[in-house]
Amino acid sequence: MNGQDLALKVRVGSAFLLKANNPKKMKNLKIIVLLIVMIGVAACKTTEKPEDELVIEKNFSVENQLNSSARCFMDIYHGLTYTPAEAVGKQADIDLVLWQYTGTSLNKDSYFRSPLEIHLDATGAGQQLETDLGIDTWTTRNNSIISNSDLTEAQFDAIKNRAELMDFWDQNTHGLVNYTPISDVGGVLLSKVFIFQDKNGKKGFLKVKTITSGTSGSMSVVIKIQK
Repeated sequence: MNGQDLALKVRVGSAFLLKANNPKKMKNLKIIVLLIVMIGVAACKTTEKPEDELVIEKNFSVENQLNSSARCFMDIYHGLTYTPAEAVGKQADIDLVLWQYTGTSLNKDSYFRSPLEIHLDATGAGQQLETDLGIDTWTTRNNSIISNSDLTEAQFDAIKNRAELMDFWDQNTHGLVNYTPISDVGGVLLSKVFIFQDKNGKKGFLKVKTITSGTSGSMSVVIKIQK
């Protein structure tokens, strides 16, 4: 409702008041005019952007799964991480797992994989990882998709709204085409930016901020995702 609409409604209400001689009618009309004014003021003050124009930004730390108590399970949208024991009760929330294949360099031999992709990898490291993390007993295994992107750190940092995020998304989807259900991404590097789509279809990017190497290592990441 704009100012002209509000003024018109107030004038109409005032005209009714002037014509009403019955005290009861006058009281009712005053209430109606007051409500019109209140609704109009509230409408004029609404300046918030629609939700689909906003971008959520989350910073969190995720740990190497070689440590049995590591918080290696990721709920991307909420920026939360869980240990294997905690993740059992959060199966529907888990998007990805950070895991290390060999060696002690978290920077060089690390991968992001979805619970479903780990489950479908029936041989080798995937099978062992599923057993070690208890995913073989899960009844819900999400398949969030993640891949490398061409986005630079500076471009990621500059994303402020949905339009900017989707513009970069459209330029980087080549890594996600026909990528279901395989979704592991190797070679996690400092300041590298990944493109992803979470369990609910929300699109975004993930940047690796810091890395601590070793079997008890961790990395801090920041994500930007559609609200």
